[in-house]
Amino acid sequence: MRHICPHETPNAGICGNQIYAQSDAQMNTVVADFEIHLSHIRPGFRCYACGDDSKTPKFTAAVTHRTGQPATNCELDELVRLLRTDDEEIRAFYQHYNGVTLYCDTCSDDAGISFFPINQWASISKHVHSDFREMGLDKLYGELLDGVAIGEICHSANFFIYQTSPARRGAIYYLMHHPLYEEGLRFDSFSHLLEAIVADPAGFLYDLGCYTRYSDGMTDTQWIPKGYVEDREGV
Repeated sequence: MRHICPHETPNAGICGNQIYAQSDAQMNTVVADFEIHLSHIRPGFRCYACGDDSKTPKFTAAVTHRTGQPATNCELDELVRLLRTDDEEIRAFYQHYNGVTLYCDTCSDDAGISFFPINQWASISKHVHSDFREMGLDKLYGELLDGVAIGEICHSANFFIYQTSPARRGAIYYLMHHPLYEEGLRFDSFSHLLEAIVADPAGFLYDLGCYTRYSDGMTDTQWIPKGYVEDREGV
């Protein structure tokens, strides 16, 4: 597991309900906006070196995305069974992509965010439940751990947990091995989560722990994303 650079301390005062709020009127366009985001031909991040207190971008990392095939009807049936509801937002996403890994480094095996294929949800959830409880984090997170692990920040061992209980159904909590927040960071729905990613990918990765680093392929410098660019050739 990659640890936070000692020079980088994310904003522990962030409030998920406030920062990642979204009106119902915006939800219908979220998947379409996400598809546009994936269609950028030469995406990248302007990055600064870990340890640079000035956070001056001096390197542009090239990134790609890995997308799965559309989920089959049987896989979508399994989605409904595991989530205990027919969530139209997440089902619409998985009808297009049965798993996605975002912001993959072209010079290393690092990446930013992963949403797991449906057939991995049960096994990964079982692992998360066991691992977090062994670490005593059930005292902090309680029944939030009873949800379904649908994704992660890569190389962090921190997971996006879809809530299946009646009181929180549809909400997604970001649960961390080394918590930065008093409780799990909450996104009110899957659409809220996608919108937060697309709105500011670099800021999103930073706020959720600053685990994502990129390589220049020539040095051992860990490059931290500061700003997303649609076309790195224009930088």
